[in-house]
Amino acid sequence: MPQLDISTYFSQFFWLLISFIILYYLLNRFFLPKLNNILLEREATISEALRAANCAKEEALKLKEEYEEILSNAADTRSEMIERTSKKISISIEESLFKLDDELKKLVSESEIRIENYLKNAEKDVDFISMEATKAILSSLSDEKIDEKLLSNVIKKIKSEGNHVI
Repeated sequence: MPQLDISTYFSQFFWLLISFIILYYLLNRFFLPKLNNILLEREATISEALRAANCAKEEALKLKEEYEEILSNAADTRSEMIERTSKKISISIEESLFKLDDELKKLVSESEIRIENYLKNAEKDVDFISMEATKAILSSLSDEKIDEKLLSNVIKKIKSEGNHVI
């Protein structure tokens, strides 16, 4: 085997040293700076992403606090609006009830007046009808002329004694 030949050790060592120096120079000059830059950029990107994530987290916490405050204010406002609206509705209902009560009282009083008028007229009508019916009955029973004043006095007497149906 040629690598075990002692006479070629020096040349093998020499070329090995030259290859390593060239390889070291190429790696150190071209590849390692690029790898170093990539690692630095990666580290910068990661730290920037972490910094952005922390900022986003802080912003999210602020927004959450603002959101909760807005919700709290909205709930308070809603409660106040419900309370005001309930009061307005209650007042409106009370006013409507008072108006309806007044209208009902007016209608009742008008109805009572009409009923009283009907009763007064009914008495007159009953008196007139009883007078006419009595006249008609008596005329059919006898041919004599009936004295209306006398008949009217008899009907009043019967009414005053309470012997009538009305």
